[in-house]
Amino acid sequence: GGGGGGGGGVEIVAPAFAGRLLAVQFDTPPSREQFAVQDQELGELAAYVDQLSEDFLIVGDFNNTPYAPNFRRFLADTGLSISSPVWLATWPAALDILGIPIDMAAASANVTMSSRTRVTAIGSDHRGIRIEFSHGDR
Repeated sequence: GGGGGGGGGVEIVAPAFAGRLLAVQFDTPPSREQFAVQDQELGELAAYVDQLSEDFLIVGDFNNTPYAPNFRRFLADTGLSISSPVWLATWPAALDILGIPIDMAAASANVTMSSRTRVTAIGSDHRGIRIEFSHGDR
């Protein structure tokens, strides 16, 4: 992840979930070419989730921020929502709230995320996230 220490981890809290859980780890985009690769990967993920019939939750290290144009386009194209607060920094862990929010959760239409908090991830340069969500009609 981000600085090389791997993702911080995700803890998911839900009473019952009959959908699909997808975990992602995108490469760090150190160059213009890598941004193009990440755009392609986001496009492939969008095409994949477009074919799913069940509800789903995508979690992981997107190595992108919720403000990046390609990530905003991904959300618009898929109709997914992301966990709030979106500005909650997760990397690098050493910078605490001064870091950037690259570890996220995105959910399909019938999944409602009610809580997102940061947690300490032992052995990682990321902060983990804890997400509470409910499944059913919004």
